[in-house]
Amino acid sequence: MLNRRDNISKVLIVDDEIKLLETLAELMKIGGFEVVTASDGIEALAVLEASNGDIDVIVLDRNMPNMDGFELLKIMKGKPAFKHIPAIFQTARGAPEDVVAGLELGAFYYITKPYDVKVLFAIAKSAIDDQRRLTALKQEVQDRDGAISLIKSGTFRFSTMEEAGELASLLAVACPNSDDVAIGLQELFLNAVEHGNLEISYAQKKNLLIADEWGNEIKRRLATGEYKDRIAEVQFKREVESITFTIKDEGAGFLSDQYFEFDPLRAMDPNGRGIAMANSISFSSLEYLGCGNEVVATVLLQSEGI
Repeated sequence: MLNRRDNISKVLIVDDEIKLLETLAELMKIGGFEVVTASDGIEALAVLEASNGDIDVIVLDRNMPNMDGFELLKIMKGKPAFKHIPAIFQTARGAPEDVVAGLELGAFYYITKPYDVKVLFAIAKSAIDDQRRLTALKQEVQDRDGAISLIKSGTFRFSTMEEAGELASLLAVACPNSDDVAIGLQELFLNAVEHGNLEISYAQKKNLLIADEWGNEIKRRLATGEYKDRIAEVQFKREVESITFTIKDEGAGFLSDQYFEFDPLRAMDPNGRGIAMANSISFSSLEYLGCGNEVVATVLLQSEGI
């Protein structure tokens, strides 16, 4: 959880309950975060304006005087300087309709009151890591040249998380909406490695993230005989009206239907957003085949004027 600026991630906590605000601030400090606080949305907005872009994540309550959490998030998403900051909503009950409303505004992370410290840290780390990974991916896409656009078809293989990210940024350059496609490809490629070839289940990943052992388990499985020789591949095909990516792994597959949408029941988990993100922003269509170890992602070109 290292930060480029000062090796510490910075969290803004927003809550009108002062005792809870102080308790949460102390917990985050124990977890190694630098903490700033605000008692309502108006004060939080002032903190953001004065932050010089160094807020990594915001933890906020929904019900507050003056400006509530939803209104603050709406304003943040409308400002280029703040829209990338991941928001973790605090909730006492986690009613599905409240979670859905937050998801629609772009709050993909939730934590329930009272706090399980390990879950709180895992969700905060996941939110920050996800955003940094996407920011780095977009920069890689910008740095790529356009040579891939000359390729009509090809098969590419990968086996590690690093290779998955590099290949996603390379192939995305072939598409008109390259930043969004890169995000979706990376999620699908990472799934092919961690959930496919390495057979880490959803529940296992959740527990590994909470225990802060996910990275170590990835390294361990990549080095073991049972998994280390497994390869995932993507078949790239450009046609007149579309580009298709067919991704296969050597895993046993999974039931994919439940992961196509942002599910309120999983909003309080530190994982489980990748396929839904890919489905909602990256591709014209997304279809898992057979047992679930093969997925076809399509980007339409005609509608983009290509």
